[in-house]
Amino acid sequence: MSCRRWLPALLIVYGLSPSSQPAKLHSFQAGPARARHDDYTQGLTYYRSKEYAAAVEAFNRALKENPGSPWLIYHLARSHLHLKNRAAAEVLAKKLVHEDPSFARGYFLLGYIQFEERQYPLAEQNLRRAVQLEPAYWESHQALGLTYVLQDRHEEAEEELREAVQLNPNDPDAHYYMGRLYSTRSKFVAALEEFSKMRDLDPLSVKAYNNLGTTRLALNQVTAAIADFQKAMELGTETGKPSEWPYINLGKFYYERGKRDQGLALLKRAVEINPQNDIGQYHLGKCLFALGLTEKARDAVEKAIDIHSKSPDYFYFLANICKKLGRMDEASAAFRRFEALRKKP
Repeated sequence: MSCRRWLPALLIVYGLSPSSQPAKLHSFQAGPARARHDDYTQGLTYYRSKEYAAAVEAFNRALKENPGSPWLIYHLARSHLHLKNRAAAEVLAKKLVHEDPSFARGYFLLGYIQFEERQYPLAEQNLRRAVQLEPAYWESHQALGLTYVLQDRHEEAEEELREAVQLNPNDPDAHYYMGRLYSTRSKFVAALEEFSKMRDLDPLSVKAYNNLGTTRLALNQVTAAIADFQKAMELGTETGKPSEWPYINLGKFYYERGKRDQGLALLKRAVEINPQNDIGQYHLGKCLFALGLTEKARDAVEKAIDIHSKSPDYFYFLANICKKLGRMDEASAAFRRFEALRKKP
């Protein structure tokens, strides 16, 4: 799977816990400024409890009395990012970089925002500066590593993501990104170790068990892989937050092993959970086609194309379906689209 398909869109803000960061409360003076100190403290409390709108209000009150505090501006910007107010966060990040060029987190914020905007060379530039100024901050290394991933610079990405894991070994997602990069580079034994650590840190993680399953399949540990996928499904049901991915991965496995009925049931469940997963729709279509349900297969692959119209595989499959149905003009059109997409770099 392409790296771009496993980097969540494009990443949620990584989940910084303000309690682990230097709050710099000493920058607020006693006396009349005490109330603003309390506003900042209250803002951090709201931030930790994920009440980001309330955090913004508290930080803004504090900012009126202490407009030059970099840590205050930093936490205000992060709150805006959690609220998906990227424009406000970008203004604050640029303010930090301009007014306090020695403050590493300003470069981190600006680089992260540029990463989300897919301005990868600019993101790299600012994240590299953040790492230079604060080499012990894991999140800058992780963001830089993922920026390298999206530029297909996997060796540099591995170095940065490994550093992020070493600096923050108790973060499950740090192990997740490391494991996914190892999988992309076919380093499956190393990937298995990372996903196992992720599971140990978060035993209720559907994502951990799903990735353990895919990695074990790559290592031909079939029985253990099936158990991991089933555990991921069970956890999703128990928590009320099912993921389509274990159903897709196990359904695809059964389809490839000729167990089409078992695969069909799982793939149907996958698209029930998330009808907007094009990969699920595509593999459902393949399973339906193999079972002779050609019209339904066509419906499924057309849904996949509606979701993601840049996959040559989807059009090649659609061409074969249309040919099977005797719709030769449609088959030719789909095949031409396949050829055009295949030639693109």
